[in-house]
Amino acid sequence: MKLYFYAALAALISALSFGVYYYHDKYSDKAKDLEAAERKQQQAETIAGNVIQSMRIFNAIIRANADEKQQIQWRSENAVVYIRKKLSTDECAIWPVSDDVVSKLREHAERIRNVTRRADLR
Repeated sequence: MKLYFYAALAALISALSFGVYYYHDKYSDKAKDLEAAERKQQQAETIAGNVIQSMRIFNAIIRANADEKQQIQWRSENAVVYIRKKLSTDECAIWPVSDDVVSKLREHAERIRNVTRRADLR
């Protein structure tokens, strides 16, 4: 009877040992999978953050270009108004253009050339 008891006890301990080993191995695999998933998630978050930062920079550049274009257009319109006002009292076809108008036209043309050079850097 003692022999059956010890045999049953040994079988029970063996079964429990196997169960502990089996489930510990599964737990280790799941822990490794979880760590790998967390690393992938961190990498994805880093990449997404970089993409968002790049888009912010791109949008800032676009906004700055749009503002610069608006400034150029505003200066052009002001130059046109100034020139028309100056020339409205002159007989354009007969008299030469005044020096300050020529100066303004040259400044405006130079400004347009400079902006074009900066924008087209190939």
